Amino acid sequence: MSEVNSREYWEGRFATDWRDYSGPSQSAMFAQVALHMLPDWLIADISSQRMHLVDVGCAEGEAVPLMAKRFGNGVQVTGIDFSERAIELARAKFPDHQFVVGDANDLKGHVDAIFCSNVLEHFQNPDVVLSSLADAAKEHVILLIPFWEFPRHEEHFVTFDSASLPIMAGDGKVLVHFDVMDTSKWPDTLWRGYQALLVYSSADAVVRCGLKLDSIVRSVSLPSLNTAGLADAGVRDAAFQRLGELVGPTEAFVQLREGVMKVSERQESIGFNVYGKLSELREGIESVQSRLSEIERTLVSVKEGVGAARERESAMLVALEGVAQRVAGEVQRLHQESKESASIDRRNFERFVSEMEQRHHEIQRAILAEKQVFERALEQVVTEREALMEQYEMSMKRMQDKLDEGVRAEEDSRDRAARMEQDIRALELKLSQLEASLHVSHVARENAEARLREIQGSRSWRVTAPLRSAARVLRGKVGETTLTPLNRLAEVSAESSAIDYGEQLKEILARYPDRPIIVFRPLVDWDLPLFQRPHHIASRLAREGFLYFYCTPNAYDGIEGFRKIEDGLYLTNQFNLVSGLYRDKIIHLYSTDNHCTLEYVQAQQQNLARIVYEYIDEIDSTISGVEIPDHVWKKHKALLADPQVLCVASADKLYAEVLAVRRENTALVTNGVEYEHFAGLDRNDPPAELVDWVTSGRPIVGYFGALATWFDYALVEKCARRYPDYNFLLLGWDYDGTLDESGIRSLPNVRVIGPIPYKQLPGFARFFDVATIPFKINAVTESTSPIKLFEYMSLARPIVTTDMPECRKYRSVMIGKNHDEYIELIGEAMGRRGDPDYIEIMQKEALANTWDAKAKVIASLVKIGS
Repeated sequence: MSEVNSREYWEGRFATDWRDYSGPSQSAMFAQVALHMLPDWLIADISSQRMHLVDVGCAEGEAVPLMAKRFGNGVQVTGIDFSERAIELARAKFPDHQFVVGDANDLKGHVDAIFCSNVLEHFQNPDVVLSSLADAAKEHVILLIPFWEFPRHEEHFVTFDSASLPIMAGDGKVLVHFDVMDTSKWPDTLWRGYQALLVYSSADAVVRCGLKLDSIVRSVSLPSLNTAGLADAGVRDAAFQRLGELVGPTEAFVQLREGVMKVSERQESIGFNVYGKLSELREGIESVQSRLSEIERTLVSVKEGVGAARERESAMLVALEGVAQRVAGEVQRLHQESKESASIDRRNFERFVSEMEQRHHEIQRAILAEKQVFERALEQVVTEREALMEQYEMSMKRMQDKLDEGVRAEEDSRDRAARMEQDIRALELKLSQLEASLHVSHVARENAEARLREIQGSRSWRVTAPLRSAARVLRGKVGETTLTPLNRLAEVSAESSAIDYGEQLKEILARYPDRPIIVFRPLVDWDLPLFQRPHHIASRLAREGFLYFYCTPNAYDGIEGFRKIEDGLYLTNQFNLVSGLYRDKIIHLYSTDNHCTLEYVQAQQQNLARIVYEYIDEIDSTISGVEIPDHVWKKHKALLADPQVLCVASADKLYAEVLAVRRENTALVTNGVEYEHFAGLDRNDPPAELVDWVTSGRPIVGYFGALATWFDYALVEKCARRYPDYNFLLLGWDYDGTLDESGIRSLPNVRVIGPIPYKQLPGFARFFDVATIPFKINAVTESTSPIKLFEYMSLARPIVTTDMPECRKYRSVMIGKNHDEYIELIGEAMGRRGDPDYIEIMQKEALANTWDAKAKVIASLVKIGS
């Protein structure tokens, strides 16, 4: 038999008796309890921030639709469980929601909030599990656990009380909310005991939600427990002993409850009917307890006024007197009914009636005693409350004073930082100007030295040599060495062991004296597995007659100096050297360069440089992976507005933004393709990763590129389920962690390989039967010109995409305007394989969009702009 709570144990439970023991109904009940206990501020934060909430240990998923409905459409709710059987059942029951096989360790840093219901008690070391949950969630961890569980269920390893729960968990999550509920009172309950709700939040979330001390005070007063529950809490848990003493029942009330119990013990001797009446009496007393609970809760908000509390007391007194009157009435009615019952001994019944009348008087006395106790307790609480409020207000004033001081200090720091930033930018501009001046001096020195060598090689210099020697003899300086500029330069060179990259640059410039110079700012390395637009455009502009210096960040290239890639194209890490050339040159910028500043651009324009600015993607943190700095927006707006800047846009939407500002020196240049790299490939000798799929003969629906937040994983999953006889191949890399979150790899006919280097990519893509781009439609994809679109055309594979504006331009692309259309088009595209007319359309559109053609447009713009 499997060990209790092991993976095998739960796989067996979900496959056999989980439903027999009402497991799904209990999961749903616990979710409803948690939603009932959640504080309003937490619900508002998760909804407004459109968080991704994951139910860890979701079982068959009953909580997921309840959570999704409560938080609204903007919140994505996912269920995760380590049981494959549980997830299989969850997906079958709730097909509109996402479920993943895994545990908290698979989620780290990828989700905003975690809900975990009745899971921790199944572990020997719940603190370790809690720490993993806190590390996995960015903002909130919501726990529901059994509390004060005596006796303990056989599957539970731990009994929780206040001493077993940490204040801080994981990477710094802090306990900000705690409440307990007696779920034995829950309608149709499946747990006759207590449940505790805990919320651990990040520091950023605490600040964002504006949590104050009163929020914590309200939660630790256990608002979900009635008076009896609070008294019970004081008995069960030492931490709540004081709370139990404050709200616990008086001696008179205890005596009253004991008296009722004694009466109930006599029910067998006076018959079933009498017992039923006593049960009603007991319910009345419980109603009194409930009303007392309501009065006690008003003490928490006693600030609203003692008058309101006294009104509630009066209402309570009326209710108690009503109960007493009903007791007297019941006694009279029981007396009447007892006469008609021959089975009841008259003498015993008269004794019982006497006792009930006596109990009626005891209830009245208890009411008066309880009223006096309540008034004294109310006065004491009001006094303590006023003292606490006075202390609280004084503390808040001190905190506000400190906060005001901190704000002033922060403002002063910001002012100093702003002045420092201005000084730094001024110094950077000054440095750029000094570098340019230094280069001018260097060129002037070289010209002077060349002139000196020309003079020294002349005939007149040789003829006058004796006269100069005689002059030196007369001055007494025979034997001294003349220190010419060339001698000094040789000494400096001898002192330095470094390579003179300036000499290398001078040799390259001399080799191409008539070529216009283009300098590409460091953005992406050259020797990357995946070639992008900057690589293709650089090589083609070199072929168009430019001398192109591709400056690398050198993260992968490992270059020092200059390396020739092809004729007219050089890879270099000497950006400052080539950028500082004081001559007519072109600085090639891309909108994705977050490091380039407007001040750098303006300094280059002063140094005779022209600017080519390629606006190639929506400026969005989703693409860059970081928040967009303010200086990037400042630079972007300035470059769009500057008519001297040659502005190239890669998509219609981006080009429209440029045209809204100006129309001169602009061009629309979409992405392109290296046609020969992808065209005319056979389907022999598949890579090892695809041998089994290719030999199976099943069609392959393919995609290559980034797997990121704009990739529609849900759409691919629908397609894979709709076409179980098709294989779905994704060639790419997990750009932002969304691939693992999607769970797409768990499908039997989906395979993810990659990333694949650009040179090897056609060797995999040639086995596609249909090529796809399943992107979500948003601001990013509406501005995207997919390079892969033209590469698919060159492969001559039927193309299916979602409804992206840049894809609508081409006849060869089959557009799915929604999920249903896209799924149907996958089947239709299979029927167009090998269609000669369709293949001809794809080839024409591919050849019209080569990188050669794109570079010619940019070269023409540069020549016209000059």
